[in-house]
Amino acid sequence: MSDIIDVFGEIDKMLEENEVRLVITFPEGSMDPVIESTFPKAGPTLDFYLMLHGLSKVVSNLMALGIVDPDKEEVMIDGMLQMVKDEILQERQQDEE
Repeated sequence: MSDIIDVFGEIDKMLEENEVRLVITFPEGSMDPVIESTFPKAGPTLDFYLMLHGLSKVVSNLMALGIVDPDKEEVMIDGMLQMVKDEILQERQQDEE
């Protein structure tokens, strides 16, 4: 666990010193995203870190729209995270078959 914390610390430093872009493109007719960053050598660890922080902002913006009952926000967030988990596990299962 400390290894990933060290890596995230290095990413924090990089973000303080550089502008980083993460572009997610869905080609026409596809639900399979193409993910590119301005630091491709950092690979999926950077992508994950940026997505994690970006997801937090997206969910906060969604909540600010007021379309979700404030008493049910936590349930909605749990549901969204469950959807991500299910998709990841389904993809892994398909890859194994």
